[in-house]
Amino acid sequence: MNDKQSEHTEYSEQKSNKSLPRFIESVNTELSRLSCFVGKSLEIIKINSGFSQQVFKVSTVEVSVSGKDKDKDKHKRKEKDKCRENKQANCSTSPNTALEPEFYIAKRFSDKTTAQLEAFVQRFLADKALSPKIIYCEGQWLVSEFIDKPLLSQLTLSEEEKITIATSALAKFHRAFNIATDTRNITKLDLVSVLSELVSELKELEVGLAESDQQLISKAVSFAKALQHDVDLFSIQSKASKTKASKVKASKVETSNSMTDCTATNKSHRQLQHSANLVVVHGDLNYTNLLVSQTNKDIDACVIDFESVAMAPVEYDLGMLMAINNVPLSLTSLTVKNYLKSSLKLRKINLEEVTRYAFISSIINWLWFLGQAGDKFNNSCVENYKAMALKQKNYAKMVISAV
Repeated sequence: MNDKQSEHTEYSEQKSNKSLPRFIESVNTELSRLSCFVGKSLEIIKINSGFSQQVFKVSTVEVSVSGKDKDKDKHKRKEKDKCRENKQANCSTSPNTALEPEFYIAKRFSDKTTAQLEAFVQRFLADKALSPKIIYCEGQWLVSEFIDKPLLSQLTLSEEEKITIATSALAKFHRAFNIATDTRNITKLDLVSVLSELVSELKELEVGLAESDQQLISKAVSFAKALQHDVDLFSIQSKASKTKASKVKASKVETSNSMTDCTATNKSHRQLQHSANLVVVHGDLNYTNLLVSQTNKDIDACVIDFESVAMAPVEYDLGMLMAINNVPLSLTSLTVKNYLKSSLKLRKINLEEVTRYAFISSIINWLWFLGQAGDKFNNSCVENYKAMALKQKNYAKMVISAV
């Protein structure tokens, strides 16, 4: 599920010698087996920032080896050579010299499928200099370069300034993908299924929902079904239009009937303009998922965390951006306007749909937080999750009153 967290939750770090020693020792053992870390001394810091996956900051120093120890570590050297050849990490060649520490971000996913999706997207974006580079990926582990930059959530900026930076980064993210060629591993978002799964998980955790809660969820499902219908209808018409265009091109014949049909189809496309904006959505553009760099007067942001990536209308990503960051509805027009300034393809976005997606997104976030609060493995964070759940629920109530 999404990496949810409140706008006030910042990165905190737990050093291995002070907290969770057994857990950190286990993680150290796992990471030491990865070929990019073979022969290196690791210091691990657990990052606690509301992630649904486990995230660690790893610093490494080359282990000094000499004499008989060289023979003992021969197999490790072979692994390092393999690592170097595959360019999976910046492996040192000096066996006797203590080096300056190198820093990485290591993320352990709950399942391999999610790890593979994030690796696919991050590698694709890193090639375009839009995301940190991947150092290594194996099983449930993904190791990336560490970028020492602040998060957007950590900067003292107005809401309008944060929206400007976030929407610009989101537009760059969307532009990076060619829908026809770059989405083979990315599935279409099914919000009805997402809502259903979240409710089922709460039942398994025996988390009770009041009747008023059920009504909010039912409203979100109703909106999701209607919006999904529009998207599916557009997809069918778009496919039919492309097929017809191909036949016309092949025969090089344009009859008056085909012209009439094309005109009718184009009219339908205009009526469904808001559903035409299908993109690869980030799905969780929390201000904590943006690493910010500043040069002179310009501020740029690098997007991270891609486990919620899917195919969906751009209105959904804007709605989630507003919901997860609790952006006031009064700034909806500004959010859309700023996004369009950075978009090279889109010229129109449906404001009403952005608002409806913001409502659905806040319900999704609320249910997800409730699930985390009800999970016995999250005992230390229960109160934080409850507070974040309530915040998203209140946002949903605020949005629905305006729809």
